[in-house]
Parts: sequence; C-alpha cells; structure tokens
Amino acid sequence: MRPHLQETPQQLVPDWIVLAAKRYGWQVLDVEAQDSFYRKQTAYRLTIDAPRPQSVVLKPFLGSADRLRRTAQAAEALWQSGYRQMPRWLRTTDNEPYVTANCRLLYAAEWIKGRSMTGSAADLRAVGEMLGKLHRLPIAYDPVGQPAAPDRSTSQWMQRLLSQARRFQRRRPELAAECSDRGRWFATHGAACEDLAQAAWQALSDRDVQEALQRELQDLHYIHGDVTTPNIVIAEEGTNQGPFLIDWDRLCIGSTYMELAKAMANVTNLEAASVLHLLDGYESVRPLHPVERRMVSALFQLPREAWITAAQAPGDDPLLFETLARTWQNRLEAVAAVRQWAAAERQGTI
Repeated sequence: MRPHLQETPQQLVPDWIVLAAKRYGWQVLDVEAQDSFYRKQTAYRLTIDAPRPQSVVLKPFLGSADRLRRTAQAAEALWQSGYRQMPRWLRTTDNEPYVTANCRLLYAAEWIKGRSMTGSAADLRAVGEMLGKLHRLPIAYDPVGQPAAPDRSTSQWMQRLLSQARRFQRRRPELAAECSDRGRWFATHGAACEDLAQAAWQALSDRDVQEALQRELQDLHYIHGDVTTPNIVIAEEGTNQGPFLIDWDRLCIGSTYMELAKAMANVTNLEAASVLHLLDGYESVRPLHPVERRMVSALFQLPREAWITAAQAPGDDPLLFETLARTWQNRLEAVAAVRQWAAAERQGTI
C-alpha cells in the first residue's frame, strides 16, 4: 500500500479511529492513510503509544461481520500453524478480533516495515517460496463454509473464465470495428487471443487433468486471494526477514492452481524469466506433478487481461488497455516459456 497522508495532528484524528483504538487500549499519536492498487484510503497506519510508540494497521472491512469473524479465525489458525509471512492479527482488550465504530467494521494487524518487491530473481524466488508454503498448509479452519465447496475449485473458476471467453468471442467483431487504439489492437491481436484460449481449453480438457480437478475437490488449501505487488512487503530487519503478504481480507479456501497462475501474471510484469523464477521458488517447497504443471500452464495461458479489457466500455479505464498493449509480447514469450517448464521432467506427488 502507498501512503496517502502523513503526520496527522492528534486533534484531527477521525473520531471513528479514536473509538476503534480505545477498544484496543491504544492512544493514537499519528495517522497515515494508505492507498491500495484499486482504491484510495483503504487502510490506516496508526502510531500508538502502547507500551512504546509503534505502528499498527487499522483496516476497514467491506464484507459482513460474520465473514470478518471467520476471516480472523482463519488468519489466526494460519499463524498458529507456524506461517509467519503474514502480519499477526490483533485482538481488542476484551479479546474480540474486530471492532465496529461509526457503522464501520474494522480490524487491526501488525504493521510490516519493509520495502516494495522488485523484479530481482531473489525477490521472485522468495515470493514463490512464500506462496508455496501457504498452499501446502493443511486446513485448520474454513472461513466460508464447507471446505470442498465446488465454487472455490479450479473447475468452478474454469466455468467463470469460459463465460468471459465466450463474451469476448461474441464482442470481438464489435471491438475490432472501434475507431480507436483499442479497436486497432483487437483487430490485430484478437485472433491470437482466441488461439491462446483454445489451446488452453484443450489442455484443460485432457482426461488426466479432469481427474486431477476432481481430486482437488477433496484437497483444497488456503489461498490469500489477492497476490499482487502492492500486497507484498520485503522485510529486511528483525528476526522475520523476507517477503510478507499483507491485506488478508480475501483469505479463503480455494484453488491454489488459479492463485498461482494469477500471481504469475500479477507480480512478474509477464516477463518470462521472472515467471520462471517465481515458479522455481514455488516448487522448492511445493513441487508440482506433471499434470499439475500442465494445469497451471494452461490457466496462465488464458488471456484474462484481454477479456477484462474487452468487457470495459471505451475509455472506461485507459490503464487497462495500456497495460495489455505494453505487456502483450511479454505474455506470448512467457506463455512459451511456461509451456516448456510444464513439459520438463520433474518429480512431484499428487
């Protein structure tokens, strides 16, 4: 997250932050709002006085109170299992995992001091290892219901993605006819988008892949839910150094394959070498069976960013199209590299 404002005088601290802090037994000395990749002021870094000046994060939660309680229990279960690449969830003086202040649901966690992730091989391998450690943890608590619910499986993700692909296919002639840079891009590359998707669907329809997808329903794991560069902090001081995942609002049990495929796009700028460094770190702690590699490769190959861009009204979010156009050649090279990785021999269990 990025700082939005700094050094707020104590008398200007919003009342709802003061009320929330009191529930934790804190006096607020300073407030610094934080922006996420998507929205402004999504969290607040508080400097508090207990027992000495230190920083914590106070974060509004957009879901229900029941969902927040379940998320807190899952986060605490992860911490108790020994997973330390996350901030510790903090409880109030009366041992509650969240507070309500001025109709806002809020929770608090440790502030992780560190730097932003870079594109270095060391950072990418470390992030891959961090994600692999999360994905191999046994389920201790389920924040959203039955652990084998199909709507959290790769199969269900595939149904959603197939719907996006079909919408793109229907809209492609209209997109290509737009008198704009976006229209010209889709006129040139739209067929390649469909070719990538068709090859991916073919790989995902293979019998051994379908059998693996059925087995996954009985072996789901925790996922973070939003593995993006702004949600990764590299700590370089203290006993717990290395990468941390922050912002666990979307913690749930679901498809590790889909989360890995999305992370391969989200934190690498779609550069082939970077994607392979991430996968190398991941497999250092969670080796993948050849059929799992083929699944991940096919999921990564689906041109999701093209489908998302195509679904926008012209001019809605220029950054989406700019990113698509800028990284397209990278994507094609990364897809080829990941296909080679998927075909390589490596031992794994399934």
